[in-house]
Amino acid sequence: MTLNALLSKFKEGGAKFYKPASASQIDFAGALLTNNGFAKIPSEYAKFLGASDGMSGSLVEFFGTVAKPRDDNHYSLSTVPAAMTDFLGTAKAPDFVIIGSFPLGYVAYSQKYGRYQLLDITSLKELAHFKSFFDVLFALKDYV
Repeated sequence: MTLNALLSKFKEGGAKFYKPASASQIDFAGALLTNNGFAKIPSEYAKFLGASDGMSGSLVEFFGTVAKPRDDNHYSLSTVPAAMTDFLGTAKAPDFVIIGSFPLGYVAYSQKYGRYQLLDITSLKELAHFKSFFDVLFALKDYV
């Protein structure tokens, strides 16, 4: 399955994609992360943001660089920097960056291990890991 076919499957399932993030928006979000001691946005995910500044489906979300309304219920899709701040508060910065959510937890990228992870919502225990963002999308395609 190609990336375009996979993204089409998400769209068919009702997922909403957004206007692409500019290079300066991606750089600014990355600077917010690294200036606060968080891991940086992985380059593969930055490319996704350059095509769609996040994605919201019924059960899967990928955070962007700018908060935006998700639906008519005044729900806002978070940003990657806000997700990290909201998640951690004042805790020590981990070696991963949260880029999205799914029903059982968070989608993250671990700089330490150089891989994408699905993390349990309460324990942050790794449920699965993937080499690429495409593999994450493929694994979550049925949740949309």
